[in-house]
Amino acid sequence: MKLRSEEDIRTLVGPEPIGIALAPDKRRRLPAGASVRSLTAIMPLEMSDHLRSMMEERIARNLPDVERRWFALVTMSRHEKAVAQVLRNKGYETLLPLCLHHRQYGARCRVSELPLFPSYLFCRFDPAIRMPILTTPGVLQVVGAGQIPISVAEREIESLRRAVEAGFAMQPCSFWQTGKPGRITCGPLAGVEGVVTRFKPAARLILSVTLLQRSVSLEIDAERVCLA
Repeated sequence: MKLRSEEDIRTLVGPEPIGIALAPDKRRRLPAGASVRSLTAIMPLEMSDHLRSMMEERIARNLPDVERRWFALVTMSRHEKAVAQVLRNKGYETLLPLCLHHRQYGARCRVSELPLFPSYLFCRFDPAIRMPILTTPGVLQVVGAGQIPISVAEREIESLRRAVEAGFAMQPCSFWQTGKPGRITCGPLAGVEGVVTRFKPAARLILSVTLLQRSVSLEIDAERVCLA
């Protein structure tokens, strides 16, 4: 998305927060061909972190999808659901795969939903505008190399997302699995690829997130799976 002046920015982000309007004589034009990522560069230096985060959040909500990628966030323990809800309220797309956990209390059994990847959740955003993410309560950091965020493979996220939406029960498992590459040929997960570790009595397919070195398993009719 190309922007020419600060008037374009105001159209994108909406009304300015109180206290950060620039005097008309101090307004300046952005370089030709400037992208949305240039927005933060013209914000006043004296702007508070809170107001800057508000502006970046407004900008992020209006970014073209092409500038957004999936990243893994590290959260405080047992804060995954709360963080995901706050991020969704901010307008971000999130993915938090859950699994059913059964715990026996004497004669009673308690069933709860726990994250498949404890202390992690996935969020789609522009890495150049990540302050609204990092200032979210419960978020510790974005997974990456030092200060550089590393995105999760779109194919891996899509496989997890489709499995969650289709209601398949998944369980955590070790990342390194002995098996053969396989692909689901029909049904709601048609086209999803993984590692097949067994075929009977049902096919066991392993889906992995390489960046986290974590995997989950699901079971599906063997007739729906073919080896690559």
